[in-house]
Amino acid sequence: MIPPHFDLAPIERSEARLERCCCKLIRRKDVTGLVNACDAGREGELIFRYIVQHAEHEEADRALVAAVDDAASIRDGFREAARGP
Repeated sequence: MIPPHFDLAPIERSEARLERCCCKLIRRKDVTGLVNACDAGREGELIFRYIVQHAEHEEADRALVAAVDDAASIRDGFREAARGP
């Protein structure tokens, strides 16, 4: 049986940086949405979701980028995320 929610806590020595660098930006009043452009593998996705969960944010769009060295691919990924499902 897998619980629907895991109670997690930031690493003590990194907690201030997590709050300052990620959560503070996510919670800004002028931020209207988030785009997950992390590595599409399980680890990148999970790290992003844990940060969003810790910041108590509800949802995010997903930008899938085929190649990180192709500027057109990066633009297309963000364009698709903005368009939505």
